[in-house]
Amino acid sequence: IQTDSIISPPAGGIVIRNGITVPGDVIIGKDGDINEVVQIGHAVVIEGEILSALASMEYPPVIPPPLPPGVLTQDPCNPDVWIISADGEFGTLNVGTTALDPQVIKIDGNNGINPEGALIPLSVYISGDMILGSAGQLIVTQGSAVELYLGGSLKAKNGSVITYSNISEVSDPSMDFIIEATKSLTIKGTDACNSIILNNANDFYGSIYAPDACLELENSGDFYGVIIISDEAQINNSGDYYFAIDLLEFPDVEVMYVGIKHGGWWENFVGHPDSLKDTFESVVRKSRFGSAVIDPSLPSLKVLYYSLPNVSGEPDLDPDMYAEFYLNGDDLMLDTGSYDANAGASTLTGTETLARNVSGLQFSISPTSNNVEMAVTFADRTVNYSALAHN
Repeated sequence: IQTDSIISPPAGGIVIRNGITVPGDVIIGKDGDINEVVQIGHAVVIEGEILSALASMEYPPVIPPPLPPGVLTQDPCNPDVWIISADGEFGTLNVGTTALDPQVIKIDGNNGINPEGALIPLSVYISGDMILGSAGQLIVTQGSAVELYLGGSLKAKNGSVITYSNISEVSDPSMDFIIEATKSLTIKGTDACNSIILNNANDFYGSIYAPDACLELENSGDFYGVIIISDEAQINNSGDYYFAIDLLEFPDVEVMYVGIKHGGWWENFVGHPDSLKDTFESVVRKSRFGSAVIDPSLPSLKVLYYSLPNVSGEPDLDPDMYAEFYLNGDDLMLDTGSYDANAGASTLTGTETLARNVSGLQFSISPTSNNVEMAVTFADRTVNYSALAHN
């Protein structure tokens, strides 16, 4: 979570209330006092660090593209459901606030697929306020994606639902399904959007970029995605916050660069693993995109990673370290060492045993994301680990 604010709450800053887990860093404005600007409730877990930024952030403005008048089409099978299937501009949009409103808005469509294989989202602009009442639902159907531009405030009241397809009905969704869900909804607040309040009852999947808005999260579910906001953010819900780094694209990467590249995610893992999970995630998170190589005959997984984060504006450097997970008999091993990109050579500096009595080991790399998975089989169970390559 990052803000450019250096003002203490309630006028600015970050308030993280009871029971929240943030698996990343919390960043405030340059020269801000973290003890004053960040307020933390009971049983809050921040897995990274609380830091002030190295420089002030510049937030690109949100300007909706020119769009035709929006069209809502009633579902012939359910009169309470209305569908948006094309680009369009709407005025004030109320969903489930009265019996006369649409009770459910479904986003059903996309604008094709880009050369990288990703969905091109629909563009929908709400020039006024958007309110989801306690019975209101906003659902992005599977295979659909939308950029929702806000020209006013957004309020999702208690009991409302903002979700992707049927993901809430899946007991253990895969990492690919979660990434697909987070990419389906992007909320972008213009300079006229000064408030986003989410009290919805379910897990939220998506990203929020609203440089001029105050954000308040009070939903009871988890949040999967990215929040980019320059003023005030309050997280009051009892769920967890999962930072989906796959969502960041230029210029958003530049806005969030300090938060991504600087902080507790870059702890030295060698010799200090809290668990197999922590070790695997720490290595993969530091690895370069596309560097993972699987040898199924051993089996083994080798990645190239960075000992230190790059700094925004500096040239993209080559990785200087390598790590290899492999099976030796029934022991899961980890080799680590230095890597010379010019020579293409690795030098072993350390070997450690991560787990014993392992009967099976498999690795996989998602073809549609930077997700790397490791499945470790013991006598009585198989444990799956996954992490996203951040570089």
